[in-house]
Amino acid sequence: MVLPDFIICGAIKGGTTTLSAYLRQHPEVFMIPREVHFFSIKYSFGLKWYESRFQGYTNQKIFGEKSPEYMLSKAISKRIFNNLPNIKLIFILRNPVERAYSHYWMAISDGRIKIPSFRNFLLNKENFYLKCGLYAQQLKPFLDQFPRDNILILLSEEFRYNTKEVLKRVLKFIGVTNIPFQYKKRNIRGGARRSYYISILVRYIDKTRDKIPIRFIYKILSKLMVNINRFNKKKRYPPMKDFIRKRLEEFYRESNKELKELIDLDIDKWWK
Repeated sequence: MVLPDFIICGAIKGGTTTLSAYLRQHPEVFMIPREVHFFSIKYSFGLKWYESRFQGYTNQKIFGEKSPEYMLSKAISKRIFNNLPNIKLIFILRNPVERAYSHYWMAISDGRIKIPSFRNFLLNKENFYLKCGLYAQQLKPFLDQFPRDNILILLSEEFRYNTKEVLKRVLKFIGVTNIPFQYKKRNIRGGARRSYYISILVRYIDKTRDKIPIRFIYKILSKLMVNINRFNKKKRYPPMKDFIRKRLEEFYRESNKELKELIDLDIDKWWK
């Protein structure tokens, strides 16, 4: 049975896609190319289904997957522990203010929400996109259940500006050699959409292609989806306004204080 040796568990919009892309380049690492969501929305499919996702490997010796919503639920942490008690877990935490704003624009771009302004979006303090940045309460169940040596917590800002050193830590953590392979720069950026309805079309194509067993049709739909999505995205979303930043900083203040007590990382820069 092939099951993962490590999981990138979050945070959403924290840099998990970039980290996964880097690791897929390592000859000793097999990463599932798409998010699996097994322990969140596909748990009823069973462990054999999960194992079947790890197909297509050759000489790789370490297996991993990335599903950044895993860190959001205490129930998910229990599921992972009950099935994979020795698994290694990686978390990348981004300034929650920046993360929330980026997540909002990704949801707009994907056609998941249709809200005219971030100011209106802020009025609902219980919304999913804001709560994703409450890292302290999300990490506690994992820290309580898993050995601390099995958890690696990184800062997105350090990963962005000191990529090679952070990757060395990741490679050591998952147990592969730090060989001199070529790291390709990745620049994954969100953007505002041109049309909400085109975003809905892209989501429909994405769902449809997964139901088609014929490989070449799947590839055609994938290429079509990429091209439409590229057309529909503007280069950048608008900068965050000062009053929005202040409200978000206040919203995350207590959570950030709790987080600082939980992890041995310098997060003071988030509110300086």
